[in-house]
Amino acid sequence: MTIHSHARWLGVVAMAGLLACSSTTNDNGDATTQDSSPTDSGTGDGTVQDSGGADVADSGGGDSTTDSPGETSTDAPTDTPSDAKTAKAVELAATETFPGTNTGFTCARMSDGTVKCWGFDEMGQTGDDPAAGSCDPGAIPCTKTPKTVAGLSNVTKIAVGGEHACAILSDKTVMCWGANGSKQLGATSGETCIPAGASFAYPCSHTPLVVSGLSNVTDLALGADHSCALLGDNTMKCWGSNETKQLGVGAATLDSCTDPTSTHDCTSTPTTPVGLTDVISIAAGSGHTCATTTAGSGATKCWGSNFASQLGDGTTTDRDVPTDMAGGGSFNPLFSGPTSSFTCGGQAGAGTVLDIECWGDNSDKQIAASGATVTSPTSLSYISADKTPTAFLGGTTTFVLEADAMFAAGRNDVGQLGDGTTSAPADHTAPTGFTFDKVQQFAPGGDHTCALMNDGSVMCWGSNVAGELGDGTVTDSHVPKTIF
Repeated sequence: MTIHSHARWLGVVAMAGLLACSSTTNDNGDATTQDSSPTDSGTGDGTVQDSGGADVADSGGGDSTTDSPGETSTDAPTDTPSDAKTAKAVELAATETFPGTNTGFTCARMSDGTVKCWGFDEMGQTGDDPAAGSCDPGAIPCTKTPKTVAGLSNVTKIAVGGEHACAILSDKTVMCWGANGSKQLGATSGETCIPAGASFAYPCSHTPLVVSGLSNVTDLALGADHSCALLGDNTMKCWGSNETKQLGVGAATLDSCTDPTSTHDCTSTPTTPVGLTDVISIAAGSGHTCATTTAGSGATKCWGSNFASQLGDGTTTDRDVPTDMAGGGSFNPLFSGPTSSFTCGGQAGAGTVLDIECWGDNSDKQIAASGATVTSPTSLSYISADKTPTAFLGGTTTFVLEADAMFAAGRNDVGQLGDGTTSAPADHTAPTGFTFDKVQQFAPGGDHTCALMNDGSVMCWGSNVAGELGDGTVTDSHVPKTIF
């Protein structure tokens, strides 16, 4: 699998449990165990109540519960403190550094315009100082409970990348924080983070920074190490890593970024992909990007890494400029995940999404039961074509919510599909503990998953090595548990 070398290198180090930051972190001695106990099913009322600008209570970065080393937790799930429940979530975004590393994080946009994040924090991506907290094994920097990102207000949309996050503000400008080794924050950061035992310092910022030269933004799509924005005039801008040509700028001269394994093109300047106009939908994956335009007869175009046919053009050739899909397909909306190497799109009829088709990496059966690479857009076998489906993609997982059902497919080795097992389904399964009518949105990170319920509460499940579940522990859960 070809991915950006920075994300790949950090993922290997993370799996070895050797990560730390430029300041020494404390080892809290939490054990990594597995919890498969039934949990809160959530009881949404179908509406999200606005807190009307009330302050969001910060649950801080401390532990709420811990397990003794070597124990397996059988306790019922523990919610965050009751004062944190005054906040209502209205949007979620989740990711992982690299599929299989169990190092993900999640952010929630709150009804008062603030943002809370939790999970892996090596590069300050949760908005917390990486030296502030740690998880076992290896004193991995993390934030174990939802914590408010300082310096953000009036947020209207959020997105996360491999190790960075961005937010659109009410004035349609953008602020980003986290890793900046490929200039994916769109600004210069004075902070650095250093993996343990290494002499290489990565630029990073746990404080949100304004993306320079960007305004009138209506949507965001973040990849592993690059960022893209859709503007109100239907143009598109991208910045960050161009190692796999994911910025779509052709032969344009860019800056140079260096990490322990490579030197690659990058830029902090939001730049328009070659020839793109009239853009209506965007998506970004690990090292590729897609956009749908209404120019001419309308088409979906993709560019960047194509080792798994994630560009949908019928080849495995990387593309440095936006390239039409095979057969001239047109999809709206587009779906992808920050570390995914596959893409999905909605097929509309009379203005309503009637079907979802996907293409690209299928090694974990996240698209089809065959497990073989899907070289051209293919309908998900288990959805109904008339039930207005919506897809949510993780690194190696796919969740679908439709009018009267929900589905989950793909990798399940740490219970990230939420069905109470660690077995990969033959075709698809579904989370347990709640029903489809209670869910507003899924946020798959890859090795963990969270869901936004209709009542503004949040449930998470899967890997919790780096505090991804936000419950104050490092205990995995194979079933959904309420976080706040």
